[in-house]
Parts: sequence; C-alpha cells; structure tokens
Amino acid sequence: MSAYKVKHRVFGDGIVTSVANGQIKVKFETAEKIAQYLESWDIEVHRHFGGTGLVGVLKNGSSTKAVALRADMDALAVEEANQFAHASKNHGVMHACGHDSHTAILLGVVKILKDMEQALPCNVRFFFQPSEEGA
Repeated sequence: MSAYKVKHRVFGDGIVTSVANGQIKVKFETAEKIAQYLESWDIEVHRHFGGTGLVGVLKNGSSTKAVALRADMDALAVEEANQFAHASKNHGVMHACGHDSHTAILLGVVKILKDMEQALPCNVRFFFQPSEEGA
C-alpha cells in the first residue's frame, strides 16, 4: 500500500505552496515546463485551454488532415510519507495517479514524431489536458 495522505484535490497542474485555514495556494509549473520542451523542439504551442491546458501542433506542409494524441496532467494535493528516490520534490503535491507518466510518454512521442516529421502524412496535435476527472 502506498504511503501518502490525501488532503485536497487540485484540478489542473498546480503545485500546492501552502494549505492554511482550509485554503490552498497553488502555482502552476507543469504546463510551463511542457511548453518549454515543445518550444525547444520547434513545436507550435497554444496555451490556456481549460485553464492550464496546452496544445502542441506539428504541421506537415499544407496537409489539412490531422490526428490528435492526449495526456492528462493533474497534480493531486497529496503529501507523500515515504522516502523513495522518485518521491515528489514538491511539498504537499504529487502526480499520484500516473499523470506524470502520461505526460512523459506523450512528450517522448512528440520528440519522436518531430524527428520524423518529413515522413508524416498529416498534422499532429498534442493535447496536454488538466482536470480530466472534473471535465
């Protein structure tokens, strides 16, 4: 059984900076980190879909066809009570339900497709979605 305590649910990719008197203060870092990767690979980035969501676009010339791939990127207001090397580095928050791996996998796919973009038969859109449980 995992060693963590659930405090609150944070929709989006928030990093809990403090919890006091029942109020959660959040800053958003995951979306910006994803955007930095996409932009460094010359992927067109559209921000603020559904709050902190991102859409990356890999264009193939004048093609009007497209496929889309999606990953969720929620963070949960969960405090890990373990000492694993892979434990969250951010106090009070973690990607407890696999969303970090979903995001990492989609970023890997983006990089691979970018490297072979000349062979792609269509455009590719990459959706990084916050709050999929609440949407």
